[in-house]
Amino acid sequence: MFTKKDSKPTVLARILVRLSPRRIGKAFYILFTEGPRALIKKSLEANYIDRDFDAFRKAAEFGLFLSSSPEYEAEAAGLVSEFSARGLELKSFDKKEKNGVSFLLFPESDEKPEGIYIVINKKRAEDMSEGYFELLKSAYEVIDTETHNFTVWEKRELLSRLPYFLPEAEDRAFYLSRFLLAQELIDFNTFYEKNREFPSCLGNNVCLSLRETPLRRESFKAQGIGDFSFFPGLRHRLGFLGCALSYKFLINYAKDSGFKRILIIEDDAVFPPDFEERFKKISDFLADREFDVFSGLLAESKTAEILDFFPHEGERIVLTNRLMSMVLNIYSENVYDSFLEYDESCQDPFKNTIDRFLNNKSLRVFCALPFLVGHSEEGGSTLWGKSSHYEDM
Repeated sequence: MFTKKDSKPTVLARILVRLSPRRIGKAFYILFTEGPRALIKKSLEANYIDRDFDAFRKAAEFGLFLSSSPEYEAEAAGLVSEFSARGLELKSFDKKEKNGVSFLLFPESDEKPEGIYIVINKKRAEDMSEGYFELLKSAYEVIDTETHNFTVWEKRELLSRLPYFLPEAEDRAFYLSRFLLAQELIDFNTFYEKNREFPSCLGNNVCLSLRETPLRRESFKAQGIGDFSFFPGLRHRLGFLGCALSYKFLINYAKDSGFKRILIIEDDAVFPPDFEERFKKISDFLADREFDVFSGLLAESKTAEILDFFPHEGERIVLTNRLMSMVLNIYSENVYDSFLEYDESCQDPFKNTIDRFLNNKSLRVFCALPFLVGHSEEGGSTLWGKSSHYEDM
């Protein structure tokens, strides 16, 4: 790994030397579009994620083990049963066992086990000792049952990875399946079949907002715009796949619910003062037209081709062939089946982000000029795992 004393040119050279010819083009793309700092950061993150996950996958193949104290016997039995319902075996933990993945259920000790472990926590952040924080920092993942802890975790000052929320009662089955999906212990089809009833009260105006980022959600709500239901989003070790699976789930839900269209907005959307007035006009325009997607914001708009122009009640609405943003979109039933063809087994972000995937489908995309919404760059994207640089549009 790189040391602090390495200069930027040295680090860049070392990154490029390590790359295979197949990846050099990607490295130069990042270098020239986002700069040396982004290249270094993404290289380090990818190296860390790939190395970590490879070790996790090998350990998981050996077995999943549960460690708990006698006072949590009932909780341990319940967790074993929940894993079993999803086709996974959670075995008793033997402290002599160095292989496998160990789940530590509500640990009281700061002692770190050998090998890969996952902490299931219910301590309040303010009650954690320095040693306990070190236990969490060294964990492969942290699952937290304490709702209020996430206002601390969201700031990323104490833990580099955002823990997963797991309620002890309401919606627990959904959140446990969500964690298992993120770790590739179950696949998307298994997840959807187990949780297809979860969003029964969502409706067709949905805000995608991770349950683990309450400050971000409150910031969205503070704008005081719209009547949106909140979907807690799906996660994955690769952020862009978590985002894509969130959309795949919601489109599946929309199709199963018989919705003619569904509006999905992300919680980093910024509403201009005239949003509601403009949105009504645009909704009226779309009411009697065939389309695939209405996009409230286009990224990489310089590459879009304008196919037609429609003035409507003072709005300038264009038909284009590009979809390069998911900040606020309205999806018609015409595009549902295209969404459901998305293959999450392709883990290349240069080919398989959900918007790039859809752009291969010859879509009819309407967009209003100026764009209907903006995008907050302050915290990057929790769903995508990156900042999308919409400010440049």
